[in-house]
Amino acid sequence: EVLLMEDLVIIEKEGVKISEINEGEYRLSHTSAFAAATPKNGEQDARVETLCDVASALFHEISRLEQLKKVYGIVNDIYDFGLPNVIPVLVVNAVMHGNKYDHSKSVSVLYTHEEPNADSKKGKFTFTVSDQGPGFDYRALRRAARDARSTSRTFNNYRSSSQIPDNSLGRGLFELLEYATGVRWNKTGNEVKVTKCMKSLSG
Repeated sequence: EVLLMEDLVIIEKEGVKISEINEGEYRLSHTSAFAAATPKNGEQDARVETLCDVASALFHEISRLEQLKKVYGIVNDIYDFGLPNVIPVLVVNAVMHGNKYDHSKSVSVLYTHEEPNADSKKGKFTFTVSDQGPGFDYRALRRAARDARSTSRTFNNYRSSSQIPDNSLGRGLFELLEYATGVRWNKTGNEVKVTKCMKSLSG
C-alpha cells in the first residue's frame, strides 16, 4: 500500500484514490489489487475505465461547473469544453505508461483556472500532471504529431513495436496536442503542463 499523510480523500473507486494535498493540488494513488487486475486476452482493460472515471470526477469536483458554464456560454454539456478529456488522458498515461501500474508510486495533479480579464476576455485553465516514472521522448511525439497532421496515423505508427507500451492506442497525446493552447514537458518527460485558453461569453 502507498503510505500517505492524512490528506482529504475526495474520490475513491475500485482501489484508486484521489486525495487533496493543498488547494488545487491532488495526489492519485492505487492499491496493489488494482494494479494486479490485468485484462485477459482480448478483454478491455477495466483499469483504464476506472482511471478515466476518477479523473473525470476530479475535474467535476474542482471546476465549479455551473459557474464555468455561465462564464463561457456552454449551454449543453460540460464536455463541449473538451476539458474533462484532458485530465483522463494525462492520468491514464501517467499511471499506465509512466508508473507502469506500480502501486508504490503516485501521480500528482495541479489545477488552476484564471478568470477572464478585461483585456483579453479569455480565461486560462492549467493542468500539470507528473508521475514517478522514467519519462519518455516527447520530442519524438511532437515530430510525429506534425508529420501525421491531416492523416489517420497515430503515434504508434512512428514507434517500433518495442517502444509501444502495452494497451497503447497512440491517439490520446496527439489529440491533446491538437486541442490544447500549450503543452510543455519537463526535460525528463515525466511531467506535463497543459494550458487551454477559452474566450468568455462576455468577450
